[in-house]
Amino acid sequence: MAWLFGSKNQLKGRAFHRTVSVRGDSLYVWAGDQDGLPGVHDSEEKRRITSNIQHFTPSSGQWITRATTGIPPLGVRLYSCTAINDQLYYFGGRCGHDFCFHNSITQLDTVSLQWRELEPTDATRPVMRRSDGGMISFEHDGVHHLLMIGGAGSKPAVQLPHHEYIKFPDGTWFTNEHSMYNLSSRKWNNPSIIGQCIPPAASFIIEKINNTRAVLFGGVRDDAKNTDANNIYILEISISTVFWQCIKKPEAIDQWPVGRWVHAGAIIITGSDCPMLVISGGLDKNDILDDCWIFNITQHSWIKLDVPHSVSKRWAHSLSVFIVSPHCVWMITAGGCVDKRQVLVTNPNIVMITELVTNSKGEWTVGDTLDTNGMNNEEYKKYQQQLQTVRRIWLEEYQKPRKGDTADIEQTVQALINLEEKEREAQVAHRKLEQKEREEAEKEQEIRRYCHQLPEKDREHQVILQEKDRELQETLQQKDIVILEKDRELHVRQSQEAVRRYQQQALTDNHWVINKDEVTSNSSRHEWKNITEEIEKLKANITMLTEEKSQLEEKNENSTEENEKLKAKVVDSETYIATLTEEKTLTNEENEKLNIVIAKLTKEKLQLKEELQSMKDISTDTKSIQCDYWTKAELPFDGMVTLVMILAVLQDLPSSKELFQGDSAIQPLLGKLQTTFRFTFSKDKERHLKVTNFPPKNIKGWRFTQCNPPVISESHVAEYSAGKSAEPPYIQVSVQPDETGATNKMSHALSIDGIKISSDASTVQWNIEVSKNELLSTTPLPIVPSVVTATSTERVRPEIIAPVAPEVAYRVMSECISAFKHCGIDLHFLAVKLLEKKIINKRQKKKATDEHSGCTTDQRMDQLLDIIKDSVQQEGKVFEYILEILKDEDTILANKLYDDMIITDFLSLFFKPSK
Repeated sequence: MAWLFGSKNQLKGRAFHRTVSVRGDSLYVWAGDQDGLPGVHDSEEKRRITSNIQHFTPSSGQWITRATTGIPPLGVRLYSCTAINDQLYYFGGRCGHDFCFHNSITQLDTVSLQWRELEPTDATRPVMRRSDGGMISFEHDGVHHLLMIGGAGSKPAVQLPHHEYIKFPDGTWFTNEHSMYNLSSRKWNNPSIIGQCIPPAASFIIEKINNTRAVLFGGVRDDAKNTDANNIYILEISISTVFWQCIKKPEAIDQWPVGRWVHAGAIIITGSDCPMLVISGGLDKNDILDDCWIFNITQHSWIKLDVPHSVSKRWAHSLSVFIVSPHCVWMITAGGCVDKRQVLVTNPNIVMITELVTNSKGEWTVGDTLDTNGMNNEEYKKYQQQLQTVRRIWLEEYQKPRKGDTADIEQTVQALINLEEKEREAQVAHRKLEQKEREEAEKEQEIRRYCHQLPEKDREHQVILQEKDRELQETLQQKDIVILEKDRELHVRQSQEAVRRYQQQALTDNHWVINKDEVTSNSSRHEWKNITEEIEKLKANITMLTEEKSQLEEKNENSTEENEKLKAKVVDSETYIATLTEEKTLTNEENEKLNIVIAKLTKEKLQLKEELQSMKDISTDTKSIQCDYWTKAELPFDGMVTLVMILAVLQDLPSSKELFQGDSAIQPLLGKLQTTFRFTFSKDKERHLKVTNFPPKNIKGWRFTQCNPPVISESHVAEYSAGKSAEPPYIQVSVQPDETGATNKMSHALSIDGIKISSDASTVQWNIEVSKNELLSTTPLPIVPSVVTATSTERVRPEIIAPVAPEVAYRVMSECISAFKHCGIDLHFLAVKLLEKKIINKRQKKKATDEHSGCTTDQRMDQLLDIIKDSVQQEGKVFEYILEILKDEDTILANKLYDDMIITDFLSLFFKPSK
C-alpha cells in the first residue's frame, strides 16, 4: 500500500472529496481526484484504487488504509456523503470523464467494510444525475431519510414542479432540486418547499445542526458569477416539507465573508446551546481565498480566525472537527488544491490540525497547528493522551441526550405547511374559475357566430327561392303564348279544310246531274272536256289538301307532345319549389335547434355563475309541500380518517314510500327518520332547505367538508317524488380528524334553515357527534376502502381492495380529469410512469415528452389524458395504476386528488347516473 501515502501512515494528496466523521471519534476519506486514479467510467485499476478507504483517529494521529469488499460507486469526484451511526452513504458524483454524472446511492458499513448499492444510476429516474450538491440525514418515527439538495449535472429526465433548472453554456445543468429517500422503504419523494429557497447552485456547503435543522453557505449559482453567494440559509426539515430562511449581510456590518464556492465547512456543537459553523478557503471570481471564518448560528454573526496560510489557502478540500472539550476544538483540514491549475496540496500540509479555543464569553482564538510531521512525533502522542482524559470527563458530564428542543420549530413548520396548503388550494380554485370563464367566453362566441350566420343563410335561401319562382313564372307565360298560337293556327286550318270539302262536294253533285244523253251530242263535246279537266284539277287539290291535313295533324301531335313536356317541366318546377320550401323549413328547424342550443348554453352559464340556482318551481301552489328528512352516518372511508354524514329529503306522500322501496339510489341515503317539515314560504324566489353553521376552521382537531352543495330545493324534492328526476335530493358532509391534534370525541350542531316544523318557522339543529374509538371499532364493508390503523403522525391513505368496473372508473376519471391536469404532476414524470405500467408505449412516450413536436405542454398533457381515459374505459385495472402514480407523486394536490378519486369511486357504487 506504499502508493497511498507520501510517507508511512499518511494521507495521499487529493481534492473534490469528502471527510466524514463517524460517532465523533474517527474520520473516513474515500476516493476524490488524486494522482493515479484513471479518468474513465470504469476499469480494474479504478476499482482497485476506490476499493480502499482511509481511516483516521485523532488518538493515534495516523491514517490507516482499509480494504473494502463489494462494488464501490463510480461517482468518485464531487459526490455527497453523510454518516448514520456506523453506516456511510454516498450519493451521485462524477466519474471524471466527459459529462458523466450519477444519481446512485451506495452504503458502506464501517464495521464490516462492505459496500452495498441501494439505488443504481438510472437516467430515466425523476432524480437529476448530479454532483457537487449537498446531502444530510434525518430521522422521522424511527426511520432514517436522506435529503439531497442542489448540484450540477446532466440534463434532467424530468423537470419537477416547484424546482428550478438552468443550463450553463458548457452544457451542465444546475438545479435546486430536493430529493428525499426513505432508507426503510427505499422510495423517493420530493418534499414541499416553503420560504426563500436557494436558487440553482453547486459547490456550496451544507452542514447538519440537529435532526431537523441544517445550515448552508456559498456556492456558484449564476454562470460562475456567484451572485448573492455569501448568504446564509437555515433549513427546517420535516418528513414532507423543507422551510428555508435566508440571512443576508446587514449593510451596517463589515465583518462578513465574501461569496465563494468549492470551499470547506464543518459544524461545531459543544455542551452549550450555541452551534457554530466554521468555513475556510475556496474560490471567488478572482482568485483562491485565504481566510477562515466562524459563524454563530444563534446570533447570526461572523468572526474571522487568524489561522496559518497553509491551513486556509486551498480549495476543493475537506474540513472536519473533533470536540476535545467544551472550550477546545480541533479543526482537521484535509487535501485540496493550491492553485487554479488544480495542483494538489503536498506533504507535510496535506492534513493539518488546528486548535480552536473559546472562553466563557464565547470568544474564539486560534491555538497550535500541527502538520503531518507533527502528528507522528512523541510529543503529540503525550499531548493527545492528556486531551483524551479531559474529553472523556466532558463527554460524561455534558453529552447527555436532550429532548423537546424542537417542539417550537415543528409547530412553526406545521403552521407554515398549513398556510402553504391553503395558498395552493386558493391558486387551484382560481385556475378553475379562470377555466370556467374561458369556457363561458368560448360558448358565447360560438352563440354569436351562429346568430350571425343564421340570417345570412336565410337571406341566401330567400334569394334563391325568389329567382327560381320568377324563372318558373316566365317559362309558364312563354309556354302559354306558344300554346295559344298553335291552337289558333289549328282552328284556322280546320276551317279552311271544311270550306274546301264543302266546295268539292258541291262540284261532284253538279257533275252527276248532267244529262248523259246531252253529253253525247256533238255540240257539247268541248264543254265536257273542260269539265273533265277541272275535275282532275279538283282531285289534285283534294290530294294536296289531304296531305296538308296530315301534316297539320302531325304538327298538332307535335304541339301536344311539346305541351306535355312543358307540363312535365311545370311539374318539375313545382317539385323544385317544394324542395326549396322544404329546405326553408329545415332552415327554420335549424334555427329552432340553434335557439335551443342558445337557451341551453345560457342556462349552463347561469348554472356556472349561480351554483345554488335550482330549476324553476313546477307548482304554482302558494302552500309549501310536506316533506320528511332522514340523517345517516356512513362507514369510514379510510379508518379513522373520514366519516360521511348524509341528510336526505322525500315528499311526505304514500307514493314516496313505494318510490324509495323500489329505488336503489335512495336506499343507501335513508338512515333515521328525523321529522316532518314544510319549506318556509318565500314570495320572490324558490324555497330551499340549506345547511349552515359550518365551522370556519377545525373544531378540536376535526375538520368539516361539504361533499356537495348544502342546499335542497323544494322543486327538486317534488320532481324526484313525481318520478321526474333520477337524482335523489340529499346533502353530504364529511368529518375528518386532524393527523395529530384531534380529540377522541367531538360534537357540533349544524343549522338547517328554510324549513318549519309544525306551525313555527325556526332553525333546526343537525347534531354531529363523532368518536375515534367508535370509528376504529367499526367493521368496514368489503367494497369500501380498507381500514388500516394510522399512527399519530403519518396519514394512512385509502386503498381500493375491490376490482374497479371500467364504466365506474371511466366516469370517475372523466369527472377528475381537469383536477388531474392541474394537480402539478410533471409531464415527463407522468409519461415515464405510464410507460412503466405499459399504459403507453415508447413511441407515445417520446411524442408526449418531445418539446420540439410543435405542440405545447398543455396539448401534450391533454393527449396523454385522452389515452388514460380510453385505457380506463377498456380496463378498470388502469384506474388503480393511475392512483399508484398519484401516490408516487405524493404532493398536497396529488394526495387530495387521490382521496377525491377514491371517494368518487366509492360513491359511484351507490349512486349510478340515470340513463
